[in-house]
Formats: sequence, structure tokens, C-alpha cells
Amino acid sequence: MLVSPKYNCQFCNAPPRFAPLKEMDALSILVFYCDICQAEYLYKDDTWELLTYSIYTAIDNKTYRWSMAGETAQLWFIREPGIPGVKKNKGLHSIQVFGKVTSQLITPIPDITPTNINDKLKIILTFQ
Repeated sequence: MLVSPKYNCQFCNAPPRFAPLKEMDALSILVFYCDICQAEYLYKDDTWELLTYSIYTAIDNKTYRWSMAGETAQLWFIREPGIPGVKKNKGLHSIQVFGKVTSQLITPIPDITPTNINDKLKIILTFQ
């Protein structure tokens, strides 16, 4: 099934490519990936509600994912990175949660974009 994106990448404004994963198809979630920004977007397939977006990067030969969902952000280390539209990530390890969990503010969410992700994550990782 070929699905055209309803929204462009929020960072570069290019249309992300459809990158379906069978695990997400089973949950009725559409996956799109912007190769320019290494950003992944997950939408509910019937409403196009943005469920989460993630930015991927590599630092010191390790892959990290910065994910935003509502008022919460999470930094992940990925032991076995997947391939967008082909294979899901495996061995995800949560490093830190930012923003609101339930109604409490845990840690303010830093403004992370594809252009500043490496610099900001290096600072966060220094304190882990």
C-alpha cells in the first residue's frame, strides 16, 4: 500500500517517505521517515493524529533516538538500530524522560532539532 504524507517534515518541510513496518501496521499506525532530517513520524491511520515524532542520530558510533509525544520527550539508546520501512529498532534503553509524566513536570524539554541534536545530546549524556 502506498500512502502519501498528509504533512511535511516539521524541520525541513520536505515530504517524508512512507516507511511502513508490519508491527505498526498491526496497530493501525502509519510511519513516515524524512531521510534529510532523520526524523520519523507516527500517525494514527484513520485520523492522521500525530502520535509521536523521533529524531535519530549517531554519537561515538552509538545510535540515539529523541522522541516527542505530547508534553513528554524521551531519549533512547538503540542497541540494534532498525532500517526505516524495513526493520524495527531492537534493544531500546531509556536514558531520560523530559516534560510531563502524569500531571507533574519532571524536567523541562530542551528544544532539539536535527541541526542541534548532537550538541545537545552530548551535554545530556555527560550527566548520565
